[in-house]
Amino acid sequence: APRGLIDPSGFGKPQPFDDKEENFLRFARKFTAHCKVAYPKVDHFFDWAAESEEKIEESDVLVHFGRGGDVVEIPNIEMAVAQVQTSLVYLTDGGALDIVHNSGHAAETWRRLCHRYDPLSGGRKRNLLKQILYPAKSKLENFLAQLESWEARVARYEGRIKKQLEGDLKLSALEALAPQEITQHL
Repeated sequence: APRGLIDPSGFGKPQPFDDKEENFLRFARKFTAHCKVAYPKVDHFFDWAAESEEKIEESDVLVHFGRGGDVVEIPNIEMAVAQVQTSLVYLTDGGALDIVHNSGHAAETWRRLCHRYDPLSGGRKRNLLKQILYPAKSKLENFLAQLESWEARVARYEGRIKKQLEGDLKLSALEALAPQEITQHL
């Protein structure tokens, strides 16, 4: 039987997006991971759509991800994008659901959702950079979880600006994040 994103048992389905900007990144991570189960290369599709500045046409998806695609070939891409779109109908509410209904297809939907709920505009980019460079001091028992979150912010920032932060900046920020019990050994 073909794999699909619509799971009638409800097992493994991500929680619906509640239309709150602060919860979008968590929803996006869980939703894209859910989609990768059925379509292992679909993360390339989501990254491409999120980074697109211009409106995406359905034909663009086939050029980039269809047979011989110039980004990566995703088997059954037509079925994948149809299921992504249908899943987003079920997993969004409020303004996000309006975007899903008004976009027409999954690539444009994902582009618009990302630009609406996770735009890395100048101000947001600066705020993210501040969170990276000036993290709150961690307690020893929370350090690994906070380190994971910090690394995710770094990856997100570097992915959006398309270059790596300087190693010295990262090291300085890690020293600020690390609890005293760890910094005394550095």
